[in-house]
Amino acid sequence: MSATLIIIVLTCVISLIAFYQEGLMEDLAMYPYEVRTRHQYYRFLTNGFVHANWMHLFFNMYSFYWVGQAVESIFAQINSWHYMFPLYYGLGIVIPSIPYFFRHRFDPNRLAVGASGAVSACIFSIVLIEPWSPIWIFFLKMPLILYGVVFLAISAYMANRDSGTGGGIAHGVHFWGAVYGFVFPIILEPSLLSRFIAQLLGPIFR
Repeated sequence: MSATLIIIVLTCVISLIAFYQEGLMEDLAMYPYEVRTRHQYYRFLTNGFVHANWMHLFFNMYSFYWVGQAVESIFAQINSWHYMFPLYYGLGIVIPSIPYFFRHRFDPNRLAVGASGAVSACIFSIVLIEPWSPIWIFFLKMPLILYGVVFLAISAYMANRDSGTGGGIAHGVHFWGAVYGFVFPIILEPSLLSRFIAQLLGPIFR
């Protein structure tokens, strides 16, 4: 079984248990105030394994199913360490949670859950490798690089105007997950940056 499928199964099991076990979701969520006051640093990772509801869980895991296996194969080519992809995914939860923590560490009413940061990371790792690959957004076909630019712009805008009434959606986590997903493969294989630039300058539309 691939690492992607193992992560999906683990996330679904933990999320489903949290749906029915009162208090578990809150105990595992990214709760900046509790991290600051009670030093519950495990929340930086565990928040990615619980979700707000069925739709939240389905959307994240369905998206991860399609992009995760592609990114897993990319990492198999650029790094031979067997656990590199699980490490990449885990950091895709932790690193985007750090700016969220610093922004809301004094707010006792803020918490966030979900694997959106890691899923965004996977999408943008594919943007790095195949920027002109097509993606369908409802009935609109566009290259991944265009989708990436729009995604980053919307996430940055929504994070900047976040007033705490957005239904618990941590748009800043989406943004920093995307940035992390783009940068991390370049750290492992710096030549990917020049390859990306070359592809941008010589677009191939499909």
